[in-house]
Amino acid sequence: MGTVGALGYVLGMGKVQVPAGGLAGKLVDELRLQEVELCRAQARRAELMVEFSGVRRELDRSRITEREAVGVDARFRAVSSRRWRSVWR
Repeated sequence: MGTVGALGYVLGMGKVQVPAGGLAGKLVDELRLQEVELCRAQARRAELMVEFSGVRRELDRSRITEREAVGVDARFRAVSSRRWRSVWR
């Protein structure tokens, strides 16, 4: 597609005519590059969130097992934000 019509697609307006070269063309090219970088960053963020979820799940299971082993109730308790730190130590 090049720069012709790219700006409209980037902005969701459909195809528009943008002369190749010049300031408008450079801006359109930069917008497209930034869109690609943003998509990559969002995909990486999603991967990290999934990975974190798995790690957190394992940590929670480990903590529950430890608490049950010493006879402590391992169920979650809702507490105020001030007391949160002391509950999970």
